Amino acid sequence: ENAKYITVAGLHKRAQRFFDALHGKISIQEAKEKILTTRNKDYCLIYSLIPLRDEKDQQERYLFFTEFLRESKKYGAQRQLSERRTVDIAFENLARNAGYEDTDLFIYEMESKDLRVIQMYEEGVSAEGYTLKLVLSEGKVKVQIAGQNGKLIQKLPASLAKNQAAEEILACRKSEESKRIRLKKLLEQSMEEQKEFSFEQICTITRQPLIRSFFEKLILTDGRSAFVFREGSILDLQTKSPAQGGKFTIAHPVTLQKTSMLREAMKYVIANDIRQPFKQVFREMYLLSEGERNAEEVLRFKGFNVNLKRAVAALKNRGWGVSEDIGLRKVYYRQNTVAAVFREFDYYYIYDFDNEDRELESVLFLERKSADILPLAKIDPIVFSETLRDVDLIVSVSVNNVYDYELSMSTIEMRRAMVESIVGILGLQNISFLKENVKVEGTYGTYIVNIRTGLVFKEGRGNLLLKTIDNYDKPLALDFIDEDPVTADIVTKLLVLSNDAAIRDGNILDEIRK
Repeated sequence: ENAKYITVAGLHKRAQRFFDALHGKISIQEAKEKILTTRNKDYCLIYSLIPLRDEKDQQERYLFFTEFLRESKKYGAQRQLSERRTVDIAFENLARNAGYEDTDLFIYEMESKDLRVIQMYEEGVSAEGYTLKLVLSEGKVKVQIAGQNGKLIQKLPASLAKNQAAEEILACRKSEESKRIRLKKLLEQSMEEQKEFSFEQICTITRQPLIRSFFEKLILTDGRSAFVFREGSILDLQTKSPAQGGKFTIAHPVTLQKTSMLREAMKYVIANDIRQPFKQVFREMYLLSEGERNAEEVLRFKGFNVNLKRAVAALKNRGWGVSEDIGLRKVYYRQNTVAAVFREFDYYYIYDFDNEDRELESVLFLERKSADILPLAKIDPIVFSETLRDVDLIVSVSVNNVYDYELSMSTIEMRRAMVESIVGILGLQNISFLKENVKVEGTYGTYIVNIRTGLVFKEGRGNLLLKTIDNYDKPLALDFIDEDPVTADIVTKLLVLSNDAAIRDGNILDEIRK
């Protein structure tokens, strides 16, 4: 009755339905039928608000929404985005309904309680003498098929084409593969937002093989040291002693650098040949420069022309949106901060005129409620780093500008850390490090390689005309470390020059012997 006085237009009916859902006046069956027949978004939210009966009901509703989201791929991009947002809100409602404070933790625990899926990984299913089992291989979910003699078979036998158990595990594999992509993105968001997990929560959610495989490749931190997850235990990266409790976050490189554990983490990842689910340890990192500590805006990208359509498209999956008052912006709710790229931005300008290019001016940070511009020194370092990483992405997809690797104030630091890790692992004794250069003591002289540009100089000779061959058609040999081709260029030059006595190429010898 009161709903009509707290809403505008016809929204009071919507408010009444939500009220009825919260008080159990709408049945679960009625809500499900409405969603299945009309894909009504209001009833999705209603279904998440109806009081839960038990844990089984909670699990069923979660699986229902994941299936609803999977089916939305049949429709257009706008409808997919709308239904994705609806399901996100439904998950938040369902998490609160179940008594969880954190929606992400609710999702992780729901995934870990799907016992049928866990059985598919651990035991598999039997079908006409064959054993089919889900396995994680090269970061993907695959079906492993074994015959009666235990010998592995590459393809599904024709006799199992219509077998019910085989169809079930194949459907499960498809579901797990889409879940793998979804959970990977969710874990990255957890790192960016520095969401905390208790020791017990990590032990619970890692019962799910997919989540466990992710955690085993990530570095954790308690704010003082770095940890790794191994065989159900959380071990200190340096002492290898097990942690008995406490709170942990997925470590951001900014935090690892602050605790002086970044290089140790890099060495661990390289030495164990770990391909992380997303860029964590070797993530591009952006730190305040001395000149920016007393400033209110970032001017590193000033002067670059960016394509507006591409900018919006590139950042839509990174949480950025369009606002009429401050343009392209991202809201960090936990830090109460809004990052803005353009001071002014007319969304319709993109579609009404042929000129789609806009010059970047500065990156601003605003207080979320008052909209006051915040000094850069007060911005959370992770928020600052992630924002500039996204702006760098805008520049990289711009039609008018080539990606400039000198933009990042911390690129030098990251490259230096990577090179130090590789040199240490390979045991190269004739390489030492200066401020922005690497010094190589070779047979034919002493070489200096600049970390910023990759240029090579020889003491007493000057600049050497040495260049590695660029190849963008296939992945770099070091793609598990960094996608930056300059890093690969520097590492190549260092490895060759550190053993210059073994060089047989005439052109290179002519250059270094002068």
